[in-house]
Amino acid sequence: MKRSLHLLSIAFLLFLASCSKDEDPTPPVEEEPLTAEQQYFLKIALGSELGQSSAVIRKWSQDMKVFVPDSSNTELMTELKRVMGEINGLSQSIQVKRVMTMQEANYVIFLSDKDTYARHEPNAAAYVDNNWGLFWIYWTSGHTLTRGSMYVDVVRNTDINCMKHLLREELTQSLGLMIDTEDYAESIFYQRWTCTPSYAEIDKKLISYILNPKIQSGMGRAEVIQVLRTL
Repeated sequence: MKRSLHLLSIAFLLFLASCSKDEDPTPPVEEEPLTAEQQYFLKIALGSELGQSSAVIRKWSQDMKVFVPDSSNTELMTELKRVMGEINGLSQSIQVKRVMTMQEANYVIFLSDKDTYARHEPNAAAYVDNNWGLFWIYWTSGHTLTRGSMYVDVVRNTDINCMKHLLREELTQSLGLMIDTEDYAESIFYQRWTCTPSYAEIDKKLISYILNPKIQSGMGRAEVIQVLRTL
């Protein structure tokens, strides 16, 4: 008797559930899936590779004013001008500009040996031995980038194409695209050693996202996804 009542109760509940479903003709709204570029952006832009930083957007709210203490390497300086032009062409917000003095700058590029860079950026000293290219960036409590620096090792690294790659990679990551992955071998954000001489198309998309004013410092994953769906 107990078992029969139990089965009857289940049947009654199923009947109610099916009636309730039939009475609501409106299908659930499904969000469009993110594109490959948008998914890649979430991996690259939320957080940073070094330290224990939270997974939020960090970006500049002012122009990057770049100073190069030693500009004697004409080939790398030509490449720097090219990279800055490409970034600025993709930006809807800040610009990357070269300045002529350290006092004017909020970002310094060292084309040097590791020890020279470590003296300028003591916080990065523990990492220079194992990195031929490196950037170090600072931000406010609101996650707005305020200043930073980078270096390309022109002593241990003797391949000019690899130097150019490192220059492009470290400067681009300093925009707020701070994480490397192994997703796209042609990408400037590829984690393994490469000497990629230019941006992949997917890189250009990521740069345009981080430099879009709709993407704001401090945004978490859910907020970023909402904005990406509108871009």
